Amino acid sequence: MILNLYDFDKTIYDGDSTLDFYRFCLKKDKKLLRFLPQQIKGLIGYATGVYSKEKYKSLFFSFFRGIDNVDKRVDEFWVISKKKIKQWYKNDLAPHKVIISASPEFLLRPVAGEINSMRIIASPVDKRTGEFKGLNCYGAEKVRRLEESYPHSFIQNTYSDSLSDLPMLKLAQNPYIVKGDRIIKLNDYDRLPIIQYFFSRKFIAFLIVGMINAILGVFLSYLFFILLQNTILALICGFLTSLVPSYFLNSTFTFREKNYSFRYFYKFCLSYIPNLLIQVISVSILDKLYGDSKILLYIASVSISVPVTFLILTIFTFKHKVQER
Repeated sequence: MILNLYDFDKTIYDGDSTLDFYRFCLKKDKKLLRFLPQQIKGLIGYATGVYSKEKYKSLFFSFFRGIDNVDKRVDEFWVISKKKIKQWYKNDLAPHKVIISASPEFLLRPVAGEINSMRIIASPVDKRTGEFKGLNCYGAEKVRRLEESYPHSFIQNTYSDSLSDLPMLKLAQNPYIVKGDRIIKLNDYDRLPIIQYFFSRKFIAFLIVGMINAILGVFLSYLFFILLQNTILALICGFLTSLVPSYFLNSTFTFREKNYSFRYFYKFCLSYIPNLLIQVISVSILDKLYGDSKILLYIASVSISVPVTFLILTIFTFKHKVQER
């Protein structure tokens, strides 16, 4: 069978249907905000590598438990949201359309008729509890689910807004990336790898760990300043002292590297040299302008150096972990 595959959110739907549904539900019932602590817990757990994507999304979907009639709420949602189906998709007359999405299957099923889809393959989520009944339909899992439903099929066209769907895109004779209403051939698409780094789970985890390290580094630098009465020397001493906890936190939670070794620690320290230089230069300049508050100086220098350090660590110290993923 010849199939044409479509991701849903941001591909044929203008936005994220799950987030739109969440906002829709909040407007109907503000009491659903009581699930916010669990949702924040899930986000932090996923960003730091403690929770799987399924666990994180289950905690986000916990607000389903506060809705009396989920099916009715979903139907109400699509009455106003079906207009967000993109016009290019409505004009696409290709046969045998299959939608493959990471969104909950029960959320997308009611709109299947509106989008002229032969089948919707999506994440198996319990609409009463938000718990996953299988794997999140994402990345390589989309290919597994497709082959399970349509073995030996020929994929003519595949459309997605994200390179996370590369396993699915590679199946097609004609793979396309969708950005807004623009449809771009995969081979012509600029992957913008640096920008993607700053929207990755690793960078979010790096920011969280970085906040912990920054607090420690600022505190130590200030203590050394009290002892040494020298802004730059205190910064360097505080920076060097905080490298050990920084290494273990980044190894464990950001890059998930369990093989601690002196070799990795040595490379880690080398990777942080630009960070130190940026901080020293920042403090030197800012000290002349705003020298009254040493703590604010150290906070500003850390804020400037974090993105650069993340790129260097990703490329230099933990490069093999990036390649594995």
